[in-house]
Amino acid sequence: RGELEFSQRHFKNWFDFRIEYYPKDVPYYTASYNFFLGLIDLKKGQIDSAMSRLVEIKSILPAIEPPAIEPGNINLITFYYEILYAEKLLVEDSLEQVIAVCEKAKPLEIPSMSRYNMVVYNVLLPGDVLARAYLKNGELNKAIAEYERLINLDPNSRGRLLIHPRYHYRLAALYEDKGRPEKAIKEYEKFIEIWKDADKDLPELIDAKKRLASLKETEMK
Repeated sequence: RGELEFSQRHFKNWFDFRIEYYPKDVPYYTASYNFFLGLIDLKKGQIDSAMSRLVEIKSILPAIEPPAIEPGNINLITFYYEILYAEKLLVEDSLEQVIAVCEKAKPLEIPSMSRYNMVVYNVLLPGDVLARAYLKNGELNKAIAEYERLINLDPNSRGRLLIHPRYHYRLAALYEDKGRPEKAIKEYEKFIEIWKDADKDLPELIDAKKRLASLKETEMK
């Protein structure tokens, strides 16, 4: 919602609670906390602060190994570092580096279907940084392919990630830009159906309805 100061305050409350009641997991929660604050820093344009968060996470990486840290959390801490680094590079328009980091990154796997993990892995993590990098680099076909991968998950993988509704919206816009109206219509309709009960003033929802109406009107002519 863009309430960044509010977000920072609540992440601090979350962090303080976790390290008090789960002291054995301090490295994991420290990495998580720095990751979330790093994303906020980037939204605020504070690149140096985001870089300091990356340094903090990187300092934790050499010490993360079983049994001190669960394997699933080791994977997640590594993912935090790689994705925050990629997001920083994206802000700096270092697009080739973003793509290289993301293409080499280890696929994220959810260790269990607990409610906590489902929230952390599906709500808080940006999963389309590679697609956004391709788009910003003018590689529309690769951006489309990446979003198609994100909305058509492999049932045999251990990802178990939910599909973010915005991926349908962003893919629809790419299809529209590439002159593929039928596919664009399908994805806009999917997005609007998922968000049918969302706040009516959300910019993406307003834009999707407008674009869908225009495409359908053009198709009828």
